Amino acid sequence: MRLMKSDEKELIHLRPVERESGYIGTVTELSEVGTLRGMVNPVTDKLSAELYGTRVLGMVSVTLLSGNPVRNGDILRFSGTDYKVLSIAHYQSHDIITVTAERVNTDGA
Repeated sequence: MRLMKSDEKELIHLRPVERESGYIGTVTELSEVGTLRGMVNPVTDKLSAELYGTRVLGMVSVTLLSGNPVRNGDILRFSGTDYKVLSIAHYQSHDIITVTAERVNTDGA
C-alpha cells in the first residue's frame, strides 16, 4: 500500500478526559491532542461486515504512519464528523485504524 501525500486528509485528534463535576461525580470532556494526516477510506472488507453488520456502512478506515499517539476510544474529527476509534492494526511501516461513523455528541447536550 502506498501512502501518497496527495491522498492525505487532515484529522483532528481528540481524547475523552474525565474531570470533576461541579455537582456530583465526574464529567467526560474531549480535549484536543493535535492534528494528524492520513488516508481515509470507507470500510469495505467482508470481515468488518461480519463483525459490525449494517454499522459498517458508516465506517471509515484511516491509514496513518506508525508512531502516532492514537488509542482505542479516541475521537478523530474529519469533515465535520466525529469518529470513535474501534480498533488499531499495527504493521511495520503504518497503522490501520478502523473508526465508526456513529456521531459523538460533543456539545454537552
